[in-house]
Amino acid sequence: PYLNRNMIRDKKYFYGRRKEVMTIYSRIGSTRPQSVSIVGERRIGKSSLLYFINDPGNRLSCLDESPSYIFLFMDFQEKRRGTADEFFASLFDLLRQEAGEKLGELPEPGYDGFKQLCERIDAEGMKLIMLFDEFEAITKNRNFEPEFFAFLRSLANNYNVAFVTSSVTLSALFAATC
Repeated sequence: PYLNRNMIRDKKYFYGRRKEVMTIYSRIGSTRPQSVSIVGERRIGKSSLLYFINDPGNRLSCLDESPSYIFLFMDFQEKRRGTADEFFASLFDLLRQEAGEKLGELPEPGYDGFKQLCERIDAEGMKLIMLFDEFEAITKNRNFEPEFFAFLRSLANNYNVAFVTSSVTLSALFAATC
């Protein structure tokens, strides 16, 4: 594993981290899902861990009522200069792919449309889990204003929505800019 520094996509090559995996699943599997932040140096396996958590087979074996969950995986590595509008457009595309039949017709992408979806998901007893890889890419992006993050926090506080984010430590960010 120390020679392969790329994200591990095949779960048969992912091993170790059983404690972290079970902690994450227990938090998102609680009555009201809880958000989790995975923070560490670059290239230590944060993305691989998110990918493992997102695997449908793993979700089925680790979560009660797995079909009532909607998981969305977004990698912000490629979207460092994106906007909130682009974020919502990508998010709604993922929702169509991952949960189209569960949700039916989707509203217009944006703050209001996404809030309506979260209300619908909550009312139908489902849970939305969003896995955000390289989350620091949008926290440093000036196109994402503080209201955007307040909106996400509000969703997690009021609906069955949780975020599992990965980001680098402050020391790694500092080292990368020097």
